[in-house]
Amino acid sequence: MLRNPLVLIILMLSVSILVVGCSSPSEPTDLTYGSNSQPDDDDNDNDPIQPVVTTGVDVGNEAPEFTLADTYGDNVVLSELRGKPVLLFFWATGCVYCEEQYPRIQGFHDSYADSLTVLSINLGDDPQLINAFMADRDLTFPCLVGTTAMQTAYEVTGVPHALVLDVEGLVTFNNHPGYLTEANLMEEF
Repeated sequence: MLRNPLVLIILMLSVSILVVGCSSPSEPTDLTYGSNSQPDDDDNDNDPIQPVVTTGVDVGNEAPEFTLADTYGDNVVLSELRGKPVLLFFWATGCVYCEEQYPRIQGFHDSYADSLTVLSINLGDDPQLINAFMADRDLTFPCLVGTTAMQTAYEVTGVPHALVLDVEGLVTFNNHPGYLTEANLMEEF
């Protein structure tokens, strides 16, 4: 008999591998990938493939949905603005660099009111202060009162910041508003 247990183990493993490796299943197997291992009865090869739309602030993504109050307490829902491009301008009253952008944003609002929705989103200021601040500078573009959740969703880490959304709510521009000129704004819509 075999006295060395290691030889016995190797012999048993070899026989097991030979038996298992050489056997074939009694029924054909259907290899599937993903979590759905059952065929879908209502699959139709003629259905068009639906594109997957990602929500986020990268160019090409669908902008995150929001409902924010303006400085007068009226709610604005982003998805209700579809049909026209939207310029979102994030700012704060204490921002020196924002001050440089107000004339440009006001110009966009004045020049393209029929074809572009301009929304400013103030981060951190009281609505009464915002209204007084805007009145002192003759700014007439709408202003929403931003929230921390909205700032996080839009990944705004500093102001000023601007995004342009197309008529379907997809991000076409996400950058410092100083880079958003009238010429490249026109390219966005």
